[in-house]
Amino acid sequence: MERSAIVAAGKRKRKTADTSNTRKKQSSTVPEFALYPLDLPLSLLDAKNVFEGINLAAALNPLCECSYQAIRTTVSKLLAREITLIDVAAVKAIAQDMLVIKWVQSLYRNDGSTIELKTAAGLADSIQTLEPVLTIAFSDTAMFKKSMSKGASAKMNKLAVERRSMDFYTRLMSFWQKAKLLETDIELFLNQAKSTALPCNPYIQTSLINEPSACISTLNVHDPSKNVSSSDIPTAADIVSSIKYTPFYRDQIGSTHHHVTAIREAKYGKLPKAIEQSKTWQSIQSFTKIYHCYEHQTEALHAIQDGHSVILSASTSSGKSLVYQLAILYELERIPHSRSILIFPTKALAQDQKRSLNNLICQLPHLTHSVCDTFDGDTSTNSNIRKNLRNTLSIALTNPDMLHAAILPHHALWHSFLMNLRFVVIDEMHYYTGKLGVHFALVMRRLLRICRFYGNNHVQFIGCSATIGNPFELMKTLVGVEDVIAVTNDTSGMGARHQIIWNPPYRFIDFPSLGRLSVLDETAQVFAFCILKQVKTICFTKTRNLCELVFRETVAVIQKTNPELSKKIASYRGGYNSSDRRRIESQLFCGELLGIVSTNALELGIDIGVLDVVIHCGFPFSFASYHQQLGRAGRRGKHSLSILIAEDTNSGDQCMVKNPSYLFETTSFENVIVDISNQELLEPHLQCASAEIPFNPMQDAALFVSPNEDATLEDTINRLETVIESIEPEKVAFTLYPDAVFLHMGNVYLIVDVNINQKLARAKRAFPCIEYITKCKSLTRIDPVSTRGSKSVQTQLKKIPLSTVLAIQQKNHDIEFSIHAATHILKSILPLYTSTNTDSMHSIAHECKSPNVKQSRSPRIILYDSSGQMGLVERMIRFMPYLILKAAHSLSKCECLDGCESCVWSTSCRYGNQAIDKHGALKILNDLAGVDTDPLAL
Repeated sequence: MERSAIVAAGKRKRKTADTSNTRKKQSSTVPEFALYPLDLPLSLLDAKNVFEGINLAAALNPLCECSYQAIRTTVSKLLAREITLIDVAAVKAIAQDMLVIKWVQSLYRNDGSTIELKTAAGLADSIQTLEPVLTIAFSDTAMFKKSMSKGASAKMNKLAVERRSMDFYTRLMSFWQKAKLLETDIELFLNQAKSTALPCNPYIQTSLINEPSACISTLNVHDPSKNVSSSDIPTAADIVSSIKYTPFYRDQIGSTHHHVTAIREAKYGKLPKAIEQSKTWQSIQSFTKIYHCYEHQTEALHAIQDGHSVILSASTSSGKSLVYQLAILYELERIPHSRSILIFPTKALAQDQKRSLNNLICQLPHLTHSVCDTFDGDTSTNSNIRKNLRNTLSIALTNPDMLHAAILPHHALWHSFLMNLRFVVIDEMHYYTGKLGVHFALVMRRLLRICRFYGNNHVQFIGCSATIGNPFELMKTLVGVEDVIAVTNDTSGMGARHQIIWNPPYRFIDFPSLGRLSVLDETAQVFAFCILKQVKTICFTKTRNLCELVFRETVAVIQKTNPELSKKIASYRGGYNSSDRRRIESQLFCGELLGIVSTNALELGIDIGVLDVVIHCGFPFSFASYHQQLGRAGRRGKHSLSILIAEDTNSGDQCMVKNPSYLFETTSFENVIVDISNQELLEPHLQCASAEIPFNPMQDAALFVSPNEDATLEDTINRLETVIESIEPEKVAFTLYPDAVFLHMGNVYLIVDVNINQKLARAKRAFPCIEYITKCKSLTRIDPVSTRGSKSVQTQLKKIPLSTVLAIQQKNHDIEFSIHAATHILKSILPLYTSTNTDSMHSIAHECKSPNVKQSRSPRIILYDSSGQMGLVERMIRFMPYLILKAAHSLSKCECLDGCESCVWSTSCRYGNQAIDKHGALKILNDLAGVDTDPLAL
């Protein structure tokens, strides 16, 4: 219960206690306020608090109807938070006929006002008297009027409030019980009820779905606090055109930096006959209004029906989820005791698919026995709850960590489920690359091995992936089976897609060496512009810290113009508590938010509703990631807009600026490499497998590898300690240290102390808000201690030709400085083609040049895989000729004199970019690429 509601209830109880004995006898037949269960779901508790607020607000004017605006103002003050039509819809869905909610014109409102007199006196506009108003009243108001007219005292008002409260309690408990009987998630059940709870506005002809106010609510009602018509919604072209007239626009969009992808028509295929004639497909058609499937969907379903494992590699929003949903639900119709596991890389994606599948199951009467639920880190640790899940689940949604740590080691508890396991679905398969991909592949082999131990030799794998270069090879490597069919022909429809490259302007046009404006400020300006236009927008950032900074800056910009809209955006990233994540996801899905700032946590296929604009704060770490983010907008065939805000300090971003065709016309995507032969990773998985089922009598010493626990971050404001975030162990040293500035949901904290042994850090809110951020200095020295082993790896030597060395030296350029500069730019654009993060501890590293040390070896460029576990060398070798050519071209286009952050400078250079020679680097790259160098360039 909210604090304000508790205080109000307390006051009412004290007042009742002070009344006379006579009053107690008279009111004893009416219960005062019901006691709600402690385990009441948060959504129902919120609805209960809003109802109590409406109940008290109506009591202030008991004889009249109240407008939604009046109710909203009063209840928002009582609850100390802003309520919306979503909250009113939840109350109506539970209260049913207790509340009468209807649209009337102001002239005919029964609120005791003298609007007619005001109109006659010229004090009110006659047009305003005809404006539609949403009114809220209790159904017993008429009876209450009769009682009051007979001279009853104010005591009747109090009794009415208490009676309504008790009636609502009864209805709420009945509503909750009904959801339990139907075995439906209460959040889903309430959302379905809300969608039809409020009446349509008969005085508005346009549909809310086409109005910007729909960004606030998906309900088919008109929010009287908004006055926006459908004609005010800007199209993608309108946004691009209007942004050029803003005060912050300084030709950031170049003449070649706006690309429009034409509309693509959909192609449909024919489903397998058995599925087409099934009850499942007939019900899905009625519920979703989807009457045809795309060709790639039907091709995948035919392969599944023929018993093959399948990988479906297609663009975002191409209907990949429907393929495995239909396959699983049809199998449940055919064999009710069949089981399926759906593996997702993030909890948000699992929750989204749980909601989607339960929506479908609710519409399938023949599958009422089927239970679909998540089994992950947020699942209760209560043994009875987990046992019930194991015994009743038909569809389990989980993640690789849970499979490794909680299911496979305890497979005996899951033996019935694993014996009947039919499908293993791997969503977002392209996510499993490098070291993570190796671990995942080994976990899949352990799962397959256990299934066969229980006599189950009929497990089929269904993989869904974004567009990648090697889907067939990746599927075989990850799941360990040979019978795989790859479906790669994307036949879904797509609306017109506008792609923009936004290059921040120079700080001073006459001094380009001073750099460009901050990507943070530019992103905040563009994001705020879209929100103020009431266009649904998502902004992607590459780091958690940048996510918080963009959110704070955007809120600050919006508050200067429209403070109310600043409440309609939120931040979302890894590390938030599960309750915060679920709340934000629900707000996104229900349309309560206009904008969201996120890391790649929302890059994957979670359905967050229809978005119009995607903003990329810097180019993502790969083309596949960029296209995943691009697909977040324009779902369901609508037009979309993508704006890439290029980073001044990132050579890869500036490479896109100088060569926009790289971004707009890329048709081939990176291969996802997974090397399962790595002995260092294989050994612990063999130990786990031995613990699960002995496969070698000689190995009886089992070792189970438990996942590392996370360090927790606590907020010590007002000495009330609550866990506000969890930080991965490898990030603690760089994020949590005394006096560090830590950002969480737009709030600023100062780290007070860090206890590594307790895995606990304490933080306090920064008051007043500080205006700086901190970054940990990395003081690292590497000394060889001992040799654990050695092995041979594939490599490719790139020596600098002697002719190139002599040419550079003749022009008085330092050859080692030139090599250093060439290495910097090659490393900066390498992630665009190798799907790796340059800031990752497991990424490609390079040798930096000290200005005071001379190398004795022959001149060479050295790039190496610092982890030895990710197969990056293979990708480097494959793309190296192409990378050298692109690096040379990008460097030649840079307008700086001697190097800058956009070309050969690196923020990670341990010697501060002192030993850099841009002109010599250009000569080296051109000679390696076989391109002539302009003599004047040296």
